[in-house]
Amino acid sequence: MTSRHLWNADRVSGRVDRERLRAAAWNRDERLEKLAHLRDTQPDLYGHLGAVAHIALGHYEADKKNAAAHGRNVDEGN
Repeated sequence: MTSRHLWNADRVSGRVDRERLRAAAWNRDERLEKLAHLRDTQPDLYGHLGAVAHIALGHYEADKKNAAAHGRNVDEGN
């Protein structure tokens, strides 16, 4: 049972390292920021875009949230 808990501890610490690496690698992308603005202001038009645009924005926003959680400045001008 102890080895199982140690394995889980290693797994959790590895996950934290991966998230920090993702946070360090994140860069602001004005195209995706504009896409997020389009989604918020014109949802009908955004709904006509392809799935790739929706998936890309989802990944970008998840990485942006992760970067902010790790202390990165995700505001404009980054």
